[in-house]
Amino acid sequence: MNVKRGDQRQEILEALQTAGARGCTSEDLTRICLRYSARIWELRHGLDAYNIETIGRTGTECARYVLRPTIEPLQLILLETAPHDY
Repeated sequence: MNVKRGDQRQEILEALQTAGARGCTSEDLTRICLRYSARIWELRHGLDAYNIETIGRTGTECARYVLRPTIEPLQLILLETAPHDY
């Protein structure tokens, strides 16, 4: 498991993309690297800022990570400036 962090991030991102709405459990991600939570943090806070949602984790249930669509900065500006129907 001597893989560089960038490669681990890429593997986790690909696993999340492949899993789709089903997501990946913490157990799934442990197979990629033991410090998967650090790689998730890097994906969330890096230049691309992926929207990765954490679901579950009640009792003994594993946490589940789901990659959600990311709103592009231009889309966000358009949403903020669009007229509202009240």
